[in-house]
Amino acid sequence: MRDEKKIVPLEAEELSAFAKRIHMMLKAGIPVSDGLAMMSEERAEERALLVFLQGEMEKGNAFSQALEASGAFPAYFTRLVSIGEESGRTEQVMASLAAHYDREAALASGVRRAVVYPAAMALILLAVLFVVLTQVLPLFETVYNQLGSALPPTAAGLISFGKWAQGGGVVLGALFGLLVLAGLWLLYTRRGRAAAGGWMEKWFSGGKLGDALFQARFSSAMALMLASGIPPSEGAPRAGELTGGDQRAREKVERLTQKMEQGGSFAAAAEEAGLYSGLDAGLLSAGFLTGNGEDAMEDIAARSAEEADRRIDARIGRIEPVMVAVLSLIVGLVLLSVMLPLIGVLGAIG
Repeated sequence: MRDEKKIVPLEAEELSAFAKRIHMMLKAGIPVSDGLAMMSEERAEERALLVFLQGEMEKGNAFSQALEASGAFPAYFTRLVSIGEESGRTEQVMASLAAHYDREAALASGVRRAVVYPAAMALILLAVLFVVLTQVLPLFETVYNQLGSALPPTAAGLISFGKWAQGGGVVLGALFGLLVLAGLWLLYTRRGRAAAGGWMEKWFSGGKLGDALFQARFSSAMALMLASGIPPSEGAPRAGELTGGDQRAREKVERLTQKMEQGGSFAAAAEEAGLYSGLDAGLLSAGFLTGNGEDAMEDIAARSAEEADRRIDARIGRIEPVMVAVLSLIVGLVLLSVMLPLIGVLGAIG
C-alpha cells in the first residue's frame, strides 16, 4: 500500500529526469531494481516513491506494473514502458520518454505563459483604473469646487463610480486578493498546475496552435511506438489514443488508420489524412523510405513543438499591445473628460 502523503503525481520535468536516470542505469548494464535502490540512496526527496517501486518489483511485478501501482506516473508513461518491456527495448523507450517529456515541459510552459501574462496585464489594468477613479479624479473635483464651477457630467459620473468602488474597497480588495491567490495556486502547486493544464489544453485545442500542439505530441508518441518495435499500423491508433486532441485530430487519426488498413504506407496515409503536409510530409516519406522513420518522427515532433511555441509567442505578442492600448485609451479619456472643461473654465476666468 503506497503512502498517499508522500507519493504524488510527477510533472513533466520530473518524468523526464526519472526516464533519463533509468535510461542511464540500463545503458550501464544495471538492472532496474538495482538502479532504483541506488537512486533512493542519493535523493531523499524521492525516496518514498523509489522505495515503493523497488518493493513492488521485489514482489515479482514488472517495472511498468510498479509504475502504475504507484500512481505517480501517467498512463502514457506506464503503457509505453510496458510496450518497451514486451519488445525488449526498455532502454530505448526510456530515452524516448525523456525526450518526449522534455518537449511536454516546454509546451506546458509556453501554454502557461500565454495565459498568465495577459491575466497579469488585466489585473494591472484594473488596479490602475481603480487608482485613477478613487485617487486622481477626486483631486479635480476639489479644483472645480474651488473655482466655483460644476464638474462635467462624464467626470461627475466617473467620480461617483470611483466613490462607490472606494466604499466597496474591502470587498474589491478581497476579490483582487482571491484572484492573486488563485493565480499563485495555479502556478506554484501541483494540483493547481494540473487543473490549469486541463483548462488550457481545452482552450488551445482548436486552430493552428491546437494543430501544432497535437502534431508535436502525436509525432513524439509515434517515435516512441517505433522505438518500441511496434509497427506503424498498430502504433498510430495507440499514439492517437494516448495523445488525445480535439474531434478534428481524432478524425485525422481514424482516417490514417483506415488508409493503412487499405494497404497504404504510413507516410502516404498520414499525408492523405491531413496529419502532415509540406516539408513534414516530405521528411516523413524520406525517413520511412530510408528506414529512419523513428528519427523522422522525432525531428517532426521537435519542429512542431517549436512551431507551437512560436504561435504561443505570437498570441502573447498580439495581446500585449492591445492591453496597453486599452489602458492608455481609458486613462486618456478619463483625464481628458476633466482636463478639457477645466481649461475652458480657467480661460474664462483669465
